[in-house]
Amino acid sequence: MFEGLTKARILEALAPDCALFPPCGDPAWQGLREADLKEILHLYAEYHAKPYPLRLATGFMEFVRSGSRQADERPYFERRRKLCAAALGFCAGEMDALDEVTDGLYVIAEESSWVISAHNINPIPGAKPASSKPLPDPDDMYIDLFSAQTGMIFSLVTSILREPLDAVSPMIWKRAEREIRRRVLAPFMEREDFWWMGVKRRDLNNWTPWIVSNVLYCAVTYLQGEELARLIEKALVILDRWLSVVP
Repeated sequence: MFEGLTKARILEALAPDCALFPPCGDPAWQGLREADLKEILHLYAEYHAKPYPLRLATGFMEFVRSGSRQADERPYFERRRKLCAAALGFCAGEMDALDEVTDGLYVIAEESSWVISAHNINPIPGAKPASSKPLPDPDDMYIDLFSAQTGMIFSLVTSILREPLDAVSPMIWKRAEREIRRRVLAPFMEREDFWWMGVKRRDLNNWTPWIVSNVLYCAVTYLQGEELARLIEKALVILDRWLSVVP
């Protein structure tokens, strides 16, 4: 389906600004429907009352110990929902939410892995099919559904709030870019062993387009020019593999 979309053609087609959503302060945010604004403010108030939860090593290990996913997933998703609620709240006029956005970006940036415990697989050549490890290896950046989604959340929040976050400190964008590059973009470009890429396995499922879509959002936020075109080219190859096995 995507055959013929070479890097040169992708470069030609790339717009100077690939932003998918208007930045905070754009008139579009002032034009929100009353019902949507009310929902955003309600969501912000709900999460504003809660601190960012701890994500503990023992909670992560609970999947291997007892099979429980919730011990890790509950704080994992709660953190990300609170960050999204704070970002939307700020765009809706809650100025105090900016500190919560900053805290959320930093607390998630400090996680050893953005992979949930149930997806922390260990693909050892010659061993049984991917087995779970009790704790993540911070030097082995695996990309699962939710590490890619976390990258998308970081990209969305930092792109929409770039100006106010830079006013707090340019280090926020710099740190976010560092984490996106090492956790998402670099492993996506450098590795071929992730099963959902369709190199080692052909039985692909919803992981492939879900992950690729989130990686692409990271790419259009933090990459430009040829670097962006090369990633898009690889993404299209992976999506073609997926399309070839979709019933």
